[in-house]
Amino acid sequence: MRRRVVARLSVDLAMRERFKVEVAPRLAQQLPGRLRAEHHVSKLFSYFGDSDRFVVVAGAQSGATGWALVYGLAVRKGRRLVLVLPHDAAFATMQRVPWLTQEARPEIWLHQDGALQDAPAPERSRLGTIEAVRAWARKKSDGAGPAAEPGPAAELRAASTPRYLGEQSAGVRQLVEWATSHPQLDAAHNQSTRSWLCAGQKVLSLDSGHGVVQVRAGIHDKQRMSAPDESLAPGETLTREQVRALQQKVASAIGARIEPGGPYYKPDEHWFQSVLRRDPSLVGVESPALREVPAWRPAGAEGSFGRGFIDLVGLDGHGDIRIVEAKIAKSSDDIWAPLFPELLDSPFWGKGIGSVMWSRAMTEGRLPPISHPHNAYLQAYMDMGLIGLMLLLAFWIYIWARCLRYGKDRRLPVNLQAFFQGTAAGILAFLVAGFAVNDSGAAIPPVAPINTSGKRNASSPPSIANRSAASASTLSVSASIPPTACFRPAMLSVAASASSASAPRPRPVRYGML
Repeated sequence: MRRRVVARLSVDLAMRERFKVEVAPRLAQQLPGRLRAEHHVSKLFSYFGDSDRFVVVAGAQSGATGWALVYGLAVRKGRRLVLVLPHDAAFATMQRVPWLTQEARPEIWLHQDGALQDAPAPERSRLGTIEAVRAWARKKSDGAGPAAEPGPAAELRAASTPRYLGEQSAGVRQLVEWATSHPQLDAAHNQSTRSWLCAGQKVLSLDSGHGVVQVRAGIHDKQRMSAPDESLAPGETLTREQVRALQQKVASAIGARIEPGGPYYKPDEHWFQSVLRRDPSLVGVESPALREVPAWRPAGAEGSFGRGFIDLVGLDGHGDIRIVEAKIAKSSDDIWAPLFPELLDSPFWGKGIGSVMWSRAMTEGRLPPISHPHNAYLQAYMDMGLIGLMLLLAFWIYIWARCLRYGKDRRLPVNLQAFFQGTAAGILAFLVAGFAVNDSGAAIPPVAPINTSGKRNASSPPSIANRSAASASTLSVSASIPPTACFRPAMLSVAASASSASAPRPRPVRYGML
């Protein structure tokens, strides 16, 4: 498997490099005027320009043509943006361009088989993009629904209408009323099921089909979805014992989701979305707000769209429609995994300082907008290769060993021994913290002077941990979500007071490392 992945990446890199070296310059020469090649952070596209234009040339092999518009607008520096896109992968960009301001709209040229079209593609109107959506919706609704109601209205109505149990709801009435009134559960019904979430995690669902209502309670993982907890045929009703057992499973799932240390405690994107739905005023939306609104988004091929859902839609105080998409930074595992295939690109020398910002995972949109991978060792390996990583580790281990040695040297004053011991402990903590974070720009907290008994002086400022806890509690109250604190690594310095003026002075010792 690993060899196949590496082989596929090698082929993709070879095709991309061939396009940049042979095809892209030829396409740029076919554009009016004289353009010179430019170099930018992202290696996904080819770049050319002059004093008035910034040209981004995208090949079909990149697989991320839609990013050309985003990247071009970000780095054009006031010049007119020109996009040269593959003929078969330009539809999504063509649909989005009319909705930009006039100044930001790019000029789009299409290419196919290494040849550029004679003139730029005509710009579509906003009404034209809407009509393209309507045509796609009519195509999808043909033969599915009343003939008098084809088109996007019927499709949207069907997609946003929750499941209705009808007469079968009588069998689960007691359970439904309990879930509806529970303060920690949010309704999240859709076409296929009636369900309730706790902090974005589904913990109760009712499915109906072939006259049978299936009830599932607890965290909805693969095991939970394999078999229902209860199945009710027409006319059957949940007994009190069954309702009580289902309520206990839901209560256990709620604890597993929201209690720190629980198996499903993870303030993720779904949790964030649930906070915004409960209080949409946090993002300037007045209640009531619509959640999970179905929508179509353009795909690469001409006239094709993909299904999407908008997290939150509502009106703000001015009466304007506000669309909210909730995103949070990904976990370290989600950041590290896309970078692993790139470790083989330059294993010995690395790819330069800050290489994660122009990595393939970043340019292809598989990483959030970050400047480092939240792992100091992975960052050092990518930037400086195996040789640089080994030299960096050797330096820190040497300094740590010397501090540890001087911290045990009884020939030194007690205060100096304490200084070296504290420095050794700080370096060790720094090296361990490097597995999770690598923010070298962290601010050093104020030094807390201590006396020889190890107690803090009353005049010393509060610790960084106390300040972090105070800010975290404020977040918890305002957002109604248990906080996850990200502590930046810092070298804690400890200044020890002199032990005693009457203590005998040891003979001086040279400190070569300092």
